[in-house]
Amino acid sequence: MKKKRINEAEALQLKNGLQMIKEFFRKNYMKYIGGLLAIIAVDLCSIYTPILSGSIVDQIVNTVNGIDSLTARRLLLLCSLIVFVALFRLVGNYLTRFFVLGASYVLDYAVRNKLFNKLLSLSMNYYNKRSTGEIMALSSNDLNAVTRAVGMGIMQILNTIFLFSFSVVYLITKLNVGLTIAVFIPFPFLLLIIIQFGKIIHKRFQRVQESYAEMTGKVEETISGIRVVKSFVQEDNEINNFMAFNNKNYEANVSLAKLQAIFNPTLSLLSNITYFILLIFGGIMAMDGKITLGDFIIINGFLGMLVRPITFIGMIINFVQQGKVSITRLSELIYQKADIYDGKFKETHEESELPERLKGNISIKNLNFKYQEKETYSLKNISIELKSGETLGIVGEIGSGKTTLVNLLMRVFDFEETDGSITIDGYDIKQMPLKYLRNNIGYVPQDNFLFSDTIAYNISFSEKGHTDEEIMEAAKKSSVYNDIMEFEEGFDTFLGEKGVNISGGQKQRLCISRALIQDRPIMIFDDCLSAVDVETEKEILHNLRDERDGRTSIVIAHRISTIKDSDMIIVLDNGEIAERGTHDELMDLKGEYYKMYKLQLMEDYEGGNDR
Repeated sequence: MKKKRINEAEALQLKNGLQMIKEFFRKNYMKYIGGLLAIIAVDLCSIYTPILSGSIVDQIVNTVNGIDSLTARRLLLLCSLIVFVALFRLVGNYLTRFFVLGASYVLDYAVRNKLFNKLLSLSMNYYNKRSTGEIMALSSNDLNAVTRAVGMGIMQILNTIFLFSFSVVYLITKLNVGLTIAVFIPFPFLLLIIIQFGKIIHKRFQRVQESYAEMTGKVEETISGIRVVKSFVQEDNEINNFMAFNNKNYEANVSLAKLQAIFNPTLSLLSNITYFILLIFGGIMAMDGKITLGDFIIINGFLGMLVRPITFIGMIINFVQQGKVSITRLSELIYQKADIYDGKFKETHEESELPERLKGNISIKNLNFKYQEKETYSLKNISIELKSGETLGIVGEIGSGKTTLVNLLMRVFDFEETDGSITIDGYDIKQMPLKYLRNNIGYVPQDNFLFSDTIAYNISFSEKGHTDEEIMEAAKKSSVYNDIMEFEEGFDTFLGEKGVNISGGQKQRLCISRALIQDRPIMIFDDCLSAVDVETEKEILHNLRDERDGRTSIVIAHRISTIKDSDMIIVLDNGEIAERGTHDELMDLKGEYYKMYKLQLMEDYEGGNDR
């Protein structure tokens, strides 16, 4: 049953992919018509060359026998005509590639844009199930395979069809029908082999693409975690792990290559049998005078032209089958539906119906949430009232649901309608346009992601951009300004991938700068001071107190010192609010919060003694 569902899903993906290709052809049909006309012109020139050569040979033979009187001037004129036809073919081949291959690059451009736009529109659940390597393989290997199929593949298919058709029509109508039929006897066998091999090629290429995606994912993962690999001295182990993926990819490619090694020579063998038939039957007929020597040369020339595109059939089948596999894989992503979108639960408000800027009054009532792949709830019966300008501190053990709670506030994930509600200024967040909601929230995530660009770009990360003064002011507020000025190029310093050339504390402070410069009414700080020392933390918190005036702030932390001045603090335990109150109120309770605080004081004291 599972295999049947997979086959049905693949069939639907293929159908969607082919519909996308059909739409592309509809928009770019003029390019293919231009290519088609150029191919027809080239093929007519191709068959004219052996016809002209055969005619010249017959005239030479007749002149030798005294039947004709071919002059040297006329011979030179006829030979010059062959050169002219060759030049015309050159222009035709150029136009063919210009139109057909040019159209395929239009598809490449359009699909690449569509892929990137889709990736930015998908919800986090998709990325939880797909590796970066798999996505990169789709946008490189698979897209290239589709481009080859609609470009070189179509060009060779049309060329083979027209060249074959023109040749058969001429040979039957102008030369000997019996010899033509005899020469083309191997072609039905060629067609049968192509059909059978095509099915196997499809399956093996699918394995090649899947193994390539896994290998690419491993490379991306290792490079991203290079610090961990080196610090744990795991280079040899990672090399061995990669070799396993690389070996799987190698075996898949070798398996495909073995099939192609049989397929292509088999096609060549069958096509060359036609030469055997021509030499036997055509030679006998020429000796018997049933055909002229020129006719024999014409047929030989035609076969010479046909053998090449016939041997290309193997390549064409590869292109088509690879394109079929790849368009199926690509359409799975392109037609993937986002889990979170405007109007998912209720009618979405127009932005004109909402205030230009939210005040930040947050109300969470009876909130429950569980992830799709889990049966147990990650959050249970959460209720919080937070007024504009207030600060909420959240503490708890790892996995207690702290980040999940703020992700729900930003609609990174969605909860069911029956599992409570979240409103801001009285508006249900599910009725707000996603872009509007997130434009009112400044967020500093745990992972401190930075782009491979300048420090200034990473701080001023928005559509409108920011002035140099605003960028420097944001850096000062997050206490990273002095660190930046120590770099030779200052704010123009180029960061390595994910900020690999700066410290963890500097990454966190740059991410804080990026959030502060946006000037959002709601600010979320998700454990964003864990990598800085105590003195720097105090400096940043002092700066942030002024920034938090008039803004609603949610601060997630492991250090009590980070959130002790919050208007309200909640302690999450296994997805539930175990304690809530101000710092003093929670200390008086002498519960989990009190124990955490005392333990951290002891650790700081012992750390100070060690220092």
